[in-house]
Amino acid sequence: MKRTYVALALLIMILIAVTGCASAKKGRLDFAMDLSSLLKNEAVSRAGITKVTVTLTRTGYDTIIQDLTVSNNVATGRVDNLAAGYWKVKVVVFDGTTALFTGERDIEIVAGLVQQVTIL
Repeated sequence: MKRTYVALALLIMILIAVTGCASAKKGRLDFAMDLSSLLKNEAVSRAGITKVTVTLTRTGYDTIIQDLTVSNNVATGRVDNLAAGYWKVKVVVFDGTTALFTGERDIEIVAGLVQQVTIL
């Protein structure tokens, strides 16, 4: 069943806009995830997506956990003041307390660069 969600995740795009903050070594992640492909699964569409959580981890840094705003089958949010370098981004889509989909990817934060990333 996880493979089904992984295949559907190919359609979920995260727009990551990395912009300079107070320091040239800081960046920002902007999330915009279209969740409609997950709703094509009958079990998911009955259950409904109630929450999307992102977790950012990197050795030597505090773990960042943030809930995204879900509206009209799109999850959006932003994480500011990230140190430049590679961060592991994990996305979990929930129905209540049940995880419906999990995907993760390493993302390089570079000030002034805009990237588009697919969570597999």
